[in-house]
Parts: sequence; structure tokens; C-alpha cells
Amino acid sequence: MFPISIHNKGSTNQKVKNYLRKDLKQNIYCNFNRLLQVNRNKLPFAAAQIGQVFRNEIYPKSVLRVREFTSTEIICFFNPNRDMHPRMDQVKHVMVPLLTRENQTMSLPPMDFSIEDVLNQQFVNSPIQAYYIAKVKLFMDLCGVLPNAIRFRQHLSHEMSFSTTDHWSCELKSSLGWIEVVDIVNNYCYDLKCHSSQSRHVLVAFETFDQPLTSENIVMEVEHEKLGKILRKNKRVVLNFLETLTNNKKLELQQELESNGKFSIYIPQLDRQVELSSDFISFQKRITKIYGYKYEPCAVETTFHIGRLIYSLLEQCFWVRKGNYLHEKMSQKYVLSLPTIIAPYMVVLISQISNRASSFEGMSKTLTQLFTRNGITFRVDNSANQTIGKKYSRADEIGVPFAVTIDNQSVECNTVTIRERDSCDQVRLPLDELVPTLLDLIHGNKSWEEVSLK
Repeated sequence: MFPISIHNKGSTNQKVKNYLRKDLKQNIYCNFNRLLQVNRNKLPFAAAQIGQVFRNEIYPKSVLRVREFTSTEIICFFNPNRDMHPRMDQVKHVMVPLLTRENQTMSLPPMDFSIEDVLNQQFVNSPIQAYYIAKVKLFMDLCGVLPNAIRFRQHLSHEMSFSTTDHWSCELKSSLGWIEVVDIVNNYCYDLKCHSSQSRHVLVAFETFDQPLTSENIVMEVEHEKLGKILRKNKRVVLNFLETLTNNKKLELQQELESNGKFSIYIPQLDRQVELSSDFISFQKRITKIYGYKYEPCAVETTFHIGRLIYSLLEQCFWVRKGNYLHEKMSQKYVLSLPTIIAPYMVVLISQISNRASSFEGMSKTLTQLFTRNGITFRVDNSANQTIGKKYSRADEIGVPFAVTIDNQSVECNTVTIRERDSCDQVRLPLDELVPTLLDLIHGNKSWEEVSLK
């Protein structure tokens, strides 16, 4: 942990040693009872938090070893007797590349398995943990991670902490090697148990049965005041011993009380016989209804290292487009192929008409209003004395997936041109079809090939 010194209140010379947090999960564990109440006392449920964390790195370097970074923690609490996610059917066919402990010891590459096969072959201890592995894989696909540059590695036994029962990491391939960007850890009940024991606050959940269960017990009824006068300081010892007796033995003692009015029993702690009468004690049958039971929830922690993730994504999405120019620098155009879900802008608005022309200003205003009304993030490249190719290149470098171009034909025919970033293909569309087409492309309802063939 990262140590810091804080001046003690009321003293100018004395300093108190403190530590910056190394993770975010403890805030979630401490507020478990409130989170459970918000979720109407039902499990499973998940809580997430994002913030800065600190590590005492002796030699910080690159993006792998830093002293301060942004992290996101998602903790899913669940009943250990019901270790199954209600939405498991939605992800059971997701294919994930797994590098198990056995494959690592034999130097074998990762192998693709569906989540259903992962559970059937028991590669993962917890179905909840397998569910979050699948969700991380789907998230990485949305972010544009290359299929051959991702794997889920199971930590070896000596790599796991003492409180962990199973630990998987999502790793992305980069120029620095395989980078660990997401941790999916099954910590069982360790953290809640520790917080409960140290804070003396009960951090448990209650499972309600569909139908109450009935239980027959033998209850001991005691006249404490009368019995205390006879047994005095030995009263508690005798009662504790009688509570440990089986129901059959208690019934035998009750029958003896009914027939003789008293019974005698040997107490090992006192090493003597104790005689009790029906005036002091009796054993009665009681039928009780059990509506549920208390249990300590288990937790699966999913931690995203945001800095490492962004670095790996930028490196995988960056490439150079070769041109036909004679000059070497002009022939290399940089492209950042970010998916629309993480692109800084979805659309760039470019004009081939003079920016001062009234026709451009009118159509540009109309398009910006349409984009704003439909939630399409955009930027307007109204730079003067720049070629259309230079404007396209600037948009490609920051990862804008689509460019909308206004030209002379746009003013005459009320049409615009859409350009796709990676292929550089262009399609001319009527103005009233622009927004629906862009929304279909952004949300994945249509591919660019379908739009270009229209």
C-alpha cells in the first residue's frame, strides 16, 4: 500500500502515518446491508464503483507499473447454495479462449470453449464467475479487441492470494506482451466475514422458503428463580448441559418427572448427580415454523484496469493506410479503427463549399440540429484552406467512424455523402434517410456493406 504522512490535529510537529487505498471493493463490502436493502433483500445483485487507486511501486514505468491509476470494481453477491445467474442462458453459447492451469504447465496455447462447456468440464468453480467471464468477453468484442489478441488465463495456485478460491484474468496482447486488463476473482465469503467480525455488524442475508417448514422441538421450561436458590452458581452449568441432550433423552426425563415428580442426572462438569423436581423444570413439545435461513453471501469480484485497457485498445485499433503518393510521409495515413461505442465522435461534418457560403451554413445548421436531436455525437470541421482529403485524414486519426460531406450537389438535390473510415467507401443518400441510416450503423442494426449495396 502507498504510505503517506498526515499532520496530527493540534500538533505542528507530530505526523500520523496513513495509507492510500489499494482497491475500491472495501467501500462496497462495508455498505453491504444498505445495498441489500436497496435490492429488496434479494440475491444475486451487483454493485459497481469507479475511482482512483494507489500502489507503492518502487520503480514505476510504462502503463503496467504506475503509482496512481483508475480502476472499476464490480462485485456480485450471491447465495452459495444458489450459485447460478438468472441470465446464464443468454451467455451460455459465448466462446471464450481459456488458458487453464493444465495448459500452462504443459506450455499449450489457449483453447476456445463455450461457457456451457466450461461449466460442464468444471474449468471454473462458480457459475457466477463463468457468467462474468462471458460478459467481459462480450464487452471486449464491443470495444473492438482482435479475436487473436485476447485470452482468459487461470492463475496458478502460487499466484493467488490466501482468500481466493479461483482467479481468472482477461489478458490482451500488445507490443509489451500479454497485459492483464481485467480480473475475475472468486473470494467466497472471506471479506464479508472479516468485516462482520471486526465491526461487530452482522453482514448476512436471509433466504425465504416458498413454503414454511415445520419443526418439532423439545423446549425446556425453567423456573429460574426457584432453581437459582437451589443450584446457585451451578445453575448455568446444569442448564447448558440439559440443552445439549437429544430430544429422546429430554422426553425420557419428562416421563420420569410425570411418574416420579423428579429425576436425577449426572453432570460431567460438576462430577456429581443433580436431582431436579417438576417444580423447577419441565420439557414440552413445541412445533415451530421456519420461514427461511440466514447465510453469508459469496462474492465474485470483476476489476477493470482502465489505463491498461485503453492502452491495449488504442494499440490494437491503430494502423497505417498506405497511399500512392511519391513522398513517403504523405503516403502514410494513420487510422484509429475505434468502434462507435468508444469513438470520441460518431460523425464528422465536412464541407466542400466555402464556409462563408449561406448554403453551407443553412444545411450545416439543419444537420447539426438533426444530430443533436437524435443523440449522435459529432464535430464540425470548418477549417479553411484545407483539402477534403486532409479533413478526412484528421477524422481518421482520432477514430471518427463516419464522415458526412456537404458539396454543391447536396445543395441542389438535398443529398449528402457518407464516408466510412476503414474502407474509405462513400454512399450518397437523401437528407431524410441520413439519420436513420447513421443510427442503424451506430447501433449495429446494419453493416456498411448493406448500406453501400442499397
